[in-house]
Amino acid sequence: MDGPPRYSIMNYRYNATNKNHTWYNVGNYSGLPTEKELVFVDSFKKIMEDYPESVCSDPCSLGQVANN
Repeated sequence: MDGPPRYSIMNYRYNATNKNHTWYNVGNYSGLPTEKELVFVDSFKKIMEDYPESVCSDPCSLGQVANN
């Protein structure tokens, strides 16, 4: 029997300090029933707030077509 799943959530983005792309650990997932299942680190929460809302986020009403 396998143990509960545990994952690190990684984000690949540009690092302005060393001028290259780097993997960042932005959160963790744990399938343990006693823990929160998906947890993001605080610094990534701030970055997520700065991104614009996706134009695909809002679903079309019945009979509408998105034209982006």
